[in-house]
Amino acid sequence: MNKQVSALEDYRLIEELSGGEYLADAGLFVWCRTAWDEQLQAGRSSILLKNLASGEEQMLTAGGTTETSPRFRPDGKSVSFLSNAEGGMQIWCTSLETGECRKITAVPGGVTSPLWSPDGRMMSFLSSPVKPPAPTYIDELYPAGTVKPVVIEDFGYKFDGAGFIQPGHTQLHTVDVETGEIICLTQGNWDALHPAWSPDGQELVYLSGQERGKEEALALDLFMVPARGGSSRRISSRDWAVSYPNPVNPVFTPDGKWVIMAFMDSSMVQDPGFSAGYPLCRLHRVAVDGSEDVDIFQTTEECFDCVAFPYFGGTAGCQEKMQVSEDGRFVYFISGWKGQCNIYRAAVYGEPKVELLSGGEQNYRGIGKPQNGRMLVARSDFSQLGNYFLMDVETGETGEPLTSANDFIKDRAISRPETMVFDTLDGRGKVQGWIIPPQNRAEGKKYPAVLYIHGGPHPFCPFALEYQYQCLAGRGFAVIYCNFRGSSSYGKEHLDLKLAYDGTAAYDCLQAVDEAVRRYEWIDRERIGVTGGSYGGYLTTYLAEKTERFRACAAQRAVYSELMQYASSDMQGSSAGYKNFEEFMVNCLKNSVVAYAEDIHVPFLILHGEEDYRCPVEGAHQMFTALKECHPDLPVEMILWPRLNHDIPRDIREKTEYLEYLIRWFEKYL
Repeated sequence: MNKQVSALEDYRLIEELSGGEYLADAGLFVWCRTAWDEQLQAGRSSILLKNLASGEEQMLTAGGTTETSPRFRPDGKSVSFLSNAEGGMQIWCTSLETGECRKITAVPGGVTSPLWSPDGRMMSFLSSPVKPPAPTYIDELYPAGTVKPVVIEDFGYKFDGAGFIQPGHTQLHTVDVETGEIICLTQGNWDALHPAWSPDGQELVYLSGQERGKEEALALDLFMVPARGGSSRRISSRDWAVSYPNPVNPVFTPDGKWVIMAFMDSSMVQDPGFSAGYPLCRLHRVAVDGSEDVDIFQTTEECFDCVAFPYFGGTAGCQEKMQVSEDGRFVYFISGWKGQCNIYRAAVYGEPKVELLSGGEQNYRGIGKPQNGRMLVARSDFSQLGNYFLMDVETGETGEPLTSANDFIKDRAISRPETMVFDTLDGRGKVQGWIIPPQNRAEGKKYPAVLYIHGGPHPFCPFALEYQYQCLAGRGFAVIYCNFRGSSSYGKEHLDLKLAYDGTAAYDCLQAVDEAVRRYEWIDRERIGVTGGSYGGYLTTYLAEKTERFRACAAQRAVYSELMQYASSDMQGSSAGYKNFEEFMVNCLKNSVVAYAEDIHVPFLILHGEEDYRCPVEGAHQMFTALKECHPDLPVEMILWPRLNHDIPRDIREKTEYLEYLIRWFEKYL
C-alpha cells in the first residue's frame, strides 16, 4: 500500500530543534523546540528538559511565546534561557531544585548569546545599548513625535533582514546573576561578536573589526577583555577570523593558554588569480597574550576546509560547531566534503594532523562540549529532518537519538535522493548531483522534472532531507539538483567563483539534467522546468535566455540587474579595476540578465520579497517589465511578498502559499 505523499500542509507538523546542551554528570539534556501553534497561529518556541535515565521530559518556561538558547548553570542546579515573556528577549533562569523562574536582565532592546561564567556567578551577553543619539540639525527640523528621514553618510547603512541600520552597535556585557549588576565591556563604532569565557572566568574573548577599515567588511580579529571591565587587547595577528556567513565561536584550551579559532586562508584572499567569493578556512592556535598565532590545520584529500556551508541542513542544531577535547589535545570541527557535513578532529599541538571522526551520507549541524568521553551532536540525513545524539569522541559512534522530532516522516512516501556523479564536459572535474523520484511513482508512467538550483553560489546541497523538494515529489515531479562548480565542499578549483558566472555552472546544471534523463527513462525529457533562489534565481534566468531546454521557469529572489546590485544591495559593488566609471557601468549592463529578456520564450514566474536588501526588488520590477514589453503574449507573473526579505516566508501560512504558487506554476506549464 502506498504511503501518504508529502504535502505543504506538513509544514505545520515540522519541529525545529536548536540550542541543545548536555550535562553528563547530572544525566540531563536541554533543548529548544519550535513548532506551529494552532491556537497562537504562529510558531512557538519552548524549552524542554529531559532526564536521560528516566526518559522524563518537562517544559521550562517564563511564560513567553519565544523561548530559546537554553544553558545549564555550571553547577547543574538551574537552566538559563531567553524569553520574550515581558517584552524583548531577556535572560531568565529556572531553578531545577525549586522550580522558581526569575528574570536576570531587563535590557532595553533585548539581549542575545547568553553564556555562563565558569563559576556560575555571572553571565555574558550581547546587546545594542539604546542611547539617545547626539542632536543634529534634523532634530531641529523634525521635532519629537514626527517621522524623521534617514540620514546616510557612509557605506553599510542597511542589511537584509534588519533594514536601515540604526545608531548603536552590538556590545559585550556581563551581568551578576544575583545582584543584576550589568557591566558593558566594549564600546565604539564597531560590533563585538562570538564571545567565550576563559576557563578561569577572568576574561572573555570576542571577535571584532575595530582595528580594520570598513572596506574590509568581513575582516575580524580576536580580542580579550577583562570580565570585570577594562581595556581590550587584540591577540590574533594576521588572517580574518570566520563569522559571516559560516559563524564559528572561538574556544579555549582547558589550561586557558590558547584560543582555537577558524580563520580565512590569507593566501587565497591575496591570490589575484583566484576569485572565490569566500576563501577556504583554517584552524589557528592563538596565545591569549598575543605572542603566538599558529596555523594547526592540515589539508588532506578529504578535508581542505574547517567550516561547512550547507544550503539546507535539516531541523536540529547545536550552539557550537567547534569544541576542544577534555584533555585539550584535539579540536573537533565540522567540515564539508562532497556534500557531506562530517566531524573531524585536529591535533592542537605538534605536527598538524586532521582525522575523520564521523562522516558518510549524513549532515552534522552542531557539536556540544565533550564530557566523560561523549559529546552531543545534531544530525540529519535523507530519512529524517534532524535529531540529537550522543557521540563517542573516540569512535564517532552514536546510539539512539535523544529526541524523536518529526516522526510523521515515517508515514510519508519520502523519496530517497539517488546520487549521480559525472565527468564535466570540459574534462576539468566531476560534479555530484541527485535525483528525487516522484513519490509513489507508477511503473511505465512518464513524469515531469524540475531542476532546482541552490543559491550562493558558495553553499552546497548536503545529504539532508529538504522537505520543499519532497513536496514537489509528492505532487508528481522529479527533482534534479547538483553541486555545480562554484559550490563549496569539493576543493579549491571547484569553488572558484568565476566558474559560477562564466557559463561553467550553467553547463554543469544542463549536464545534470541530461544525465538524469539518460539514467531514468520515466523522466519526460520534454517537460523539464527550472527554479532556484538568489544565485539560483539568477542562473534560472540565465538558462532561460541561453537555452531552449526548459519548458517553464520560476526565478526566486534573483539577481537580475548588476546596476541595481551595485548601489541598492546591502553588499554594495565596486568599480575598482576599471579604466573609468563609464566602463564599469557598461560592463554591469552587459552582465545583467535583464538585458537579454527578449531571449526568454517560455512561461516565467518571478517570486520576490518587497524588503529584500540582498537582491533588491527593483530588479524584479525591471525584469517583469522587460518581459511584458518584449513578449506581450508570454505567460509572465510577478508575485511580491510584503515584509519579506531575502528568503522564503517563515510564517507557515505564508510559506505554504508561496510554495503553492511555485508548484502550481509547474503543474500548469509542464
